[in-house]
Amino acid sequence: MRSLTRAQNAEIARGSVVASRVHSAGMVTAAAMQMTGMISREAQFLADGDPGAAARLNHLADCYAEYAAWEIRQYRNG
Repeated sequence: MRSLTRAQNAEIARGSVVASRVHSAGMVTAAAMQMTGMISREAQFLADGDPGAAARLNHLADCYAEYAAWEIRQYRNG
């Protein structure tokens, strides 16, 4: 009976950890999506039709998106 209780408690603990990780990853993903959209719109606004400025600003926005994606991928490895 004790080993069954221990096994059940271990599964409950594992489930809680996984649920927390999934919830946290969802929050980070939602924030990254909002920030990526905001940064992309700001880049377009600031470029104001200047192709050179647009290229530089879009590069910065892409760098942010790549960093955010890297952070999100870390949840798979954690």
